Amino acid sequence: MYPALIFHSFNNNINCDKFYDLKITEFVSLIDFLSNHVDAKELTLTFDDGYKSILPAVEEALKREYKVIAYIVTDYVDKDGFLTKKDLKYLIKIGCKIGSHTKSHKDLTQVKEKELTKELTESKKFLENILGMDVDHFSFPYGKHNNHLINIVKKIYRSNAISKPNFFRKKGVLGRVSITSLNCKNHEKILNIIINKFNLRYIIKLLIISSIKKVLPINIYYFLKNMISKNKSKDVFKDKYY
Repeated sequence: MYPALIFHSFNNNINCDKFYDLKITEFVSLIDFLSNHVDAKELTLTFDDGYKSILPAVEEALKREYKVIAYIVTDYVDKDGFLTKKDLKYLIKIGCKIGSHTKSHKDLTQVKEKELTKELTESKKFLENILGMDVDHFSFPYGKHNNHLINIVKKIYRSNAISKPNFFRKKGVLGRVSITSLNCKNHEKILNIIINKFNLRYIIKLLIISSIKKVLPINIYYFLKNMISKNKSKDVFKDKYY
């Protein structure tokens, strides 16, 4: 099974993290390349956060028969730059699956049990009330998780999406590869990761990022990411702006 790909926003979506924001033409170029090398029906494209600009990207992906899941931060539905309730219904209608990305995009490794339950269950109920159907897909904010959290989420959602390949083939866990403004044009490298041609440098990079995320506060992580990537990256969800 191929790891899924993670996308966020396109064409300078308002209130987005520029590190993850791509040109829609770059997205189309990548998925066209991949469809010439893998069976699109076997590859899942995921969109985290619920930005408005994913609409044309989802349409393009579905035209090429990719599987598509959009993970929504429900506090931001109908807010500036984000999907509306009407958009969510449209996505379901055209064949996109909808999942939860929590209620407010908190780092779940740092919240207490009561707040954790609220983040997981209220977002699920919100989406189910809009869509009139079960919502059984979930992705972890910031890609931050641990075995304890995965076990809790499994009791509520059928599928957990993480932000790295599922190296150990854990059941119910969807491994993913993040596509950013830095790597989106490196089609061959992305293809090699998808078809399990992992190189040592890539694995070491993942281990370093994972370790940093575990021990450092989010604001320090973003500071370091900006130093390394020379991109203007920000935590969009740190403070609600509405």
